[in-house]
Amino acid sequence: MRQLTFVRPGAIEWREVPDAVVRSGIEAVVRPIVLGRCDLDVGFVRGLAPMREGEPIGHEMIGEVVEVGDLVHSVSVRQIVIVPSQIIRARNKIGRSAERSALSRSTRGADERSRAPPGAEAL
Repeated sequence: MRQLTFVRPGAIEWREVPDAVVRSGIEAVVRPIVLGRCDLDVGFVRGLAPMREGEPIGHEMIGEVVEVGDLVHSVSVRQIVIVPSQIIRARNKIGRSAERSALSRSTRGADERSRAPPGAEAL
């Protein structure tokens, strides 16, 4: 997959990276359809805030769920979701640490109208 990557102030580039995969039961992989830039990304690219070379940028998006861990029940494969800028770390009732990205369910079904148009590229 391609990742938008910080190179140095004033320079970003698309780089090939391994495909994202679910590594635990509480994770989901979401294919971007529409991305929004974060205000912090602008500061990094302009050199106003420090960032290491090779760090990915861009994380606010609307996307399609392509894979879910076996403990994920709030979203399903092919569902269109909103991934906001805030990633929340939470602890569930039985004490296990869980990370949730506040994925918001779409009211539209995962039919052809909600899929990325032909030729659209994902990160």
